[in-house]
Amino acid sequence: MNPATEQQCPECGAIIPKGADACPDCGTRLRVPPIARTGGGGGTVLKGCLIAAVVGFFGVIVIGIIAAIAIPKFANTKQKAYVAEMKTDLRNLQTAEEEYRTTHGAYQPNVAALGFTFSSGVSLAGPVDAGDSGWKATVKRESVDIQCTMSVGDRAPSPDVTGVPVCAR
Repeated sequence: MNPATEQQCPECGAIIPKGADACPDCGTRLRVPPIARTGGGGGTVLKGCLIAAVVGFFGVIVIGIIAAIAIPKFANTKQKAYVAEMKTDLRNLQTAEEEYRTTHGAYQPNVAALGFTFSSGVSLAGPVDAGDSGWKATVKRESVDIQCTMSVGDRAPSPDVTGVPVCAR
């Protein structure tokens, strides 16, 4: 007898399929245990289901709270990465401008003439203000409302910010 699929009839002892309603040999009706009894200390299955439902409900609430905290943190991280990308492009533009100045004696207002291209999504917010002894450029990113500006030489508002990318909304 396989206890997983068969059982023994309590009246005649015949081997019958597990879960059968009656014995095919003697016709004895078999008792099928109820899932939950009312009264008399029964109902353990229903109590277990209720506990599982309550725990699941609170689990969903906790996951929702964690998501509400974590999602804005990830959005802020993405914005920081975009700002870092704009600053890097300005530093690379500075390298291209300095290289051009050593050859031609002045800074170049036309970025294309420098052979320089910005990262994908980064573009100039206006024309490059360039002359013999300085330049200024402002860049923006498509999905961020922040612009970064770099000033060099006589275009810088103060010596402290010469060649330093400054970003603002």
